[in-house]
Amino acid sequence: MAALRFLVAFALASLTTFLSASIFQTHQVLGALRQIGVEISLRQHLAMVIDDIIGFTSRSDIGLSFPVVIAAALFGGFLIAEILKRLIRPLAPVAYVIAGAAAMAVLMAAMYTMFQASPIAGARGTTGLALQMLAGGLGGWVFTLLQSAPKRSRT
Repeated sequence: MAALRFLVAFALASLTTFLSASIFQTHQVLGALRQIGVEISLRQHLAMVIDDIIGFTSRSDIGLSFPVVIAAALFGGFLIAEILKRLIRPLAPVAYVIAGAAAMAVLMAAMYTMFQASPIAGARGTTGLALQMLAGGLGGWVFTLLQSAPKRSRT
């Protein structure tokens, strides 16, 4: 039962991170377009958000789909957090949140190193990176909530 709980929590954390990372990057790109005078309707904006979410699941610019890469990064981050929160007990309540944010920072840095530019256009620059880290933090928060939710008894 613990394994199923972990898998569900991890899947939902990964999904949360992916969806927020994708939405944040779309808003960054659209914001940059608006700054140069491009008019974008709400309908176009929403369509691009959906197109990016769909596109990132199959796009191979980064070798794998973005959700798979995010899940791998979170897995490594959460594994390190699990170890550290046992060693540094005050860190325990926020360990996965920090790990999710750090995992996204490491992922963005790794992709930059591999491609000499970020293949995630909306992750370029300080604000874009911060938003990607926020997406990872949100995923870590979801993981924390689901892992610490009261367990149901079978009585």
